[in-house]
Amino acid sequence: MIVLLLAACTRSTSPAGHSATPDPGPLVFASGRTPTNLLVITLDTTRRDRIGRFSGRVDTTPFLDARLAEGVVLEDHRSCSNWTAPSMICATTGSSPYELGFWPGSGDPEVASVDDDLRTVARSLSHNGYGTTLVTANRIFSDAVLVTAQGFDSVTIADYAPAEEVAALGRTAVAERRAMGAPWYVHLHFMDPHRPYCPPARYLAELDDLPDIGVDVCAGLTDATERYPDEDAAWQAALIARVDATYRAELRSFDDQLASLWADLDASGALDDTLVVFYTDHGEQQMERGVIDHGFRLFAEENRSTALFWAKDLAPRVWTGPTLHTDLAVTLWSLFGLPIPKDASGVVLGEAPADRTRRVMAYSRVDHGPPQLGVIQPGFALHYDFAGGREAHRTTTDPAELTDVYDAADPEVVAAWEEMAAFVDDVSAAFPSAGSPVAAEP
Repeated sequence: MIVLLLAACTRSTSPAGHSATPDPGPLVFASGRTPTNLLVITLDTTRRDRIGRFSGRVDTTPFLDARLAEGVVLEDHRSCSNWTAPSMICATTGSSPYELGFWPGSGDPEVASVDDDLRTVARSLSHNGYGTTLVTANRIFSDAVLVTAQGFDSVTIADYAPAEEVAALGRTAVAERRAMGAPWYVHLHFMDPHRPYCPPARYLAELDDLPDIGVDVCAGLTDATERYPDEDAAWQAALIARVDATYRAELRSFDDQLASLWADLDASGALDDTLVVFYTDHGEQQMERGVIDHGFRLFAEENRSTALFWAKDLAPRVWTGPTLHTDLAVTLWSLFGLPIPKDASGVVLGEAPADRTRRVMAYSRVDHGPPQLGVIQPGFALHYDFAGGREAHRTTTDPAELTDVYDAADPEVVAAWEEMAAFVDDVSAAFPSAGSPVAAEP
């Protein structure tokens, strides 16, 4: 749930709570320093346009919306990919996997899935005296399977556990870390909006007002999506409406549990000297490109994300500059006074130019085709895959990227291709076994 070069950082490795922090730009703390502790809350498979702040539906995520209003919200944020493994690697290492020489789940036997010695925020903090704990409802982001979560002293995997269980484990994790006396970093990864969509029944009242087409979204979505192409438009629309209502019910359930967790942590004093970072790893299709899932295409519904920095003494701000998941890691390294790896491609929040070009990528050779690349520029997105497919979208007027305006003679397309050509060259050099890109030019 990303990529301009950043010069090496040579800042002190003193924990942030014990030394002054240089001016972090958009992140202005009244105390003049970064809070001592770090709580990261991540939410799997969450479409940006279903969060209340960005959808206009005030009933979906009211608690999260209030926190977004209180903190520094990244208004134009992107994941670096379209599923958990590469997205979380970007957010925790400051680099895209292709820059590190591997790609998780590519299906290409010549491409490594992960490096087992990643430089992560957790590893850096652990080496500097922090107690680090991960509670995750997705084993893809853990120390199992693809080993995408590295550097944590303690990892609890509650695979596909609902928000209530993850929140309970989170309360315990924070309490245990606080009892140890050392500064701490606790990361809670929630899974709720991921398929299967099975929220508690009390959140599903909206379904009563929708056409009943005999589909149980929780148990029968796979069969329904197989039927989808053969059904009429009314049935298709009814299915998507029921899917969307159920998906938003998952978000409402998460939001309530987040509110309860937050209240308990606040009452205990755990948030008094703690920086909270919230982000979503990636999004989810609802048949925009033929599936109800993610990890298939690299357009807005799967790739756009949400991110927030919050602390009790952090001045609220809406940051409209273009940001990426890799920026989260390097910003945290900077805030906590830790050296930024020389090869990290993320940019400290506030230091990227307004006209920044962002690179996003997906690669799953077995299931979902050749490498897919995206070049995201202000108001414009160019997409290309190694089989020669290409699309362009004017994202100011088409934020959902549903209207293809690709024209090889369009000056914006030509300009974006300068960036795309360099991106193609970099990916080809990293993964020669991916094959020769087809017609990698306007």
